[in-house]
Amino acid sequence: MSAYLSHQSPLVVDELHKASSLARSESEYLESQRKLTKPVVDAITASGLTRLFVPKMWGGHEGSFLDYKRALEIVALGSPSASWCAAVFASVNRMMAFLPEEGQEEIWGGGPDVVVVDGIAPTGRALRSGRDWTLSGTWSYVSGVDFCDWVLLGAKDGSADSAEDRFFAVPRSDFEVLDTWQCSGMRGTGSNSVVLHGVTVPARRTFPREDIFSGKQQADASPCYRTPIRAIGGLSFVVPMLGAAKSGLVAWDELMRRKRDRRGPKPEDGSMLTAYARSAAAVDAADLLLERVAVTGDTPMPSSQVLRSARDYSYACELLVGAVEQLVRHGGTGALASGSPLEQIWRDINAAASHTGLQLDMVGPMFARAELAL
Repeated sequence: MSAYLSHQSPLVVDELHKASSLARSESEYLESQRKLTKPVVDAITASGLTRLFVPKMWGGHEGSFLDYKRALEIVALGSPSASWCAAVFASVNRMMAFLPEEGQEEIWGGGPDVVVVDGIAPTGRALRSGRDWTLSGTWSYVSGVDFCDWVLLGAKDGSADSAEDRFFAVPRSDFEVLDTWQCSGMRGTGSNSVVLHGVTVPARRTFPREDIFSGKQQADASPCYRTPIRAIGGLSFVVPMLGAAKSGLVAWDELMRRKRDRRGPKPEDGSMLTAYARSAAAVDAADLLLERVAVTGDTPMPSSQVLRSARDYSYACELLVGAVEQLVRHGGTGALASGSPLEQIWRDINAAASHTGLQLDMVGPMFARAELAL
C-alpha cells in the first residue's frame, strides 16, 4: 500500500524519497552530464507531482501549494537540481490549464502524466495568420527539456497593432534543443536552449501571458488557478534551495566530525558553533516564510497579499544564501574542496539565487510602496 505525503495529499511519499535518493546516488552523473536521469524523472512522475496541478477533468489533482512545497523539499534533500526540475514539471502543467479546453485535451487527453517544461521569457516572435500563429525564436534556460513531451514558450505578438505577450504550447517534435547549459551550479537541471523556425501553432494552444499573472477569475476555479503567479512563483526556485541548505547543515556537521576524529578531542570553537546556530536559525526562518507563502496561495488572496508573498520568498532566498555562506566560511578549506558535498551545495545555492524572479531589490520597493501607501 502506498504511503501519501499527508492524509489529504495525493502525492506518494515513497516515490518522492526514491527520486531524492536516486538523484543523490547519481550526483556525479548529474554534474558531468548536466541533466537528470530517466529513473529520477520516472520517480518524480510516479509520485504524482507532475500531475499535481493538472485539472481533475483530465485525471489530475488540482492540488495544493502546501503539498507542492513539502514534496519539492523532500526531493531537494537529495538533489536541488532534481527538485528544480520537479518544480518545473508541476508548475508548467498548472500554467497549461490556462489553455482553451480543446488545447488541454490535446495535452492531457491521453493521460495526466505529461512532462511539460517552459521558456516563459518572451524572447520569441509570433505572427498571426487567420486562427493560427507562426512561432520563431530561441529560448534559453529551459530546465528539464531533455525529458519533456511539450514546452510552453513565451513570445511577443509581432502584429503591428499589438504589444501583447502570449504563451504557446509546442510538442517535442516541433523544436530543436541546443546544448548550452554550462553553469557552475544546478548543473543537473539540464537548462538548455530551445529553437523554433517558423512553427505553426493553432489557436487552441495559446493564451495571453497576462492570464497567469492575474489568475483565473471564475468563482468556481480551484485556488491553484486563481492565485496569481507572482504570489507563488518563487516556491519553484526557493524550495530547492531550502532542501539544499538543510543538507548543508548535515554536511557541515559531518565535516566537523571528521576533523575532530583526525585531530582528537579539543574544546569547541565558540565562533564555529555560533555560525552553525545562525545558519540553522536562518534555514528555519526561511522554511516558515515558505510555508506561509504556500498556505496563503491555497486560500482566497486579496491583492495586498501578492506582494507580501513575493517579498517572503525573495527574503527566504537571501536567508538561505547567507546560511550556506556562514557554513562555508566556518568550515575551513575542506568545505570548498572540489566535489565535497558542502562545496556543491554552495555552488547550487548561489546559482539558484541568481534567478531574476528572486531579487528582493525588485519586489522590495513595490511591497514597501503598497504597504506604506506611497
